[in-house]
Amino acid sequence: MNLPLLRLITVALGLLALMTSYWLIRPASAVAVAAAPPSASVSWEPSNPAPSDLQSIVHRDLFRLARSPAAILYDPLAAVAPGTFAEPPAAPPRPALVVSGILWGRSPSAVLEGVPGTDQATLVRPGDTLGGLHVLRITAAAVTVHGYDTTWTISVRQPW
Repeated sequence: MNLPLLRLITVALGLLALMTSYWLIRPASAVAVAAAPPSASVSWEPSNPAPSDLQSIVHRDLFRLARSPAAILYDPLAAVAPGTFAEPPAAPPRPALVVSGILWGRSPSAVLEGVPGTDQATLVRPGDTLGGLHVLRITAAAVTVHGYDTTWTISVRQPW
């Protein structure tokens, strides 16, 4: 197809869409002014004027189900004061896990270092749970461990 003709059609369709959308969402005041004769003055009067006594609105508490004031007074400055909120609990430190080796066979095992609660390397199998860590899978190249809201896939440590 001819590229300039395609551009012309695209621009024409865009302008048509723009004019149509303006016609559909034009402001109501523009419609009222356009419909009024030039000599008539257009004014807008609310159908339900606001009550002169604003205290009646405050006492009715329109946004509460019980229509009564809250038992606790809202004070935004009190919420900012230090020590008013309990600090969130610190996340447990994530262990530095290292796979020293993998024993591959019918029942694969792996030598895992850095397991919480132990100071030495630990032999683990799929399904073992040690120090809050769950061994999910052992492959020939890596070990997948889940714990502390994290899943690690750790490959075998290479000597320098």
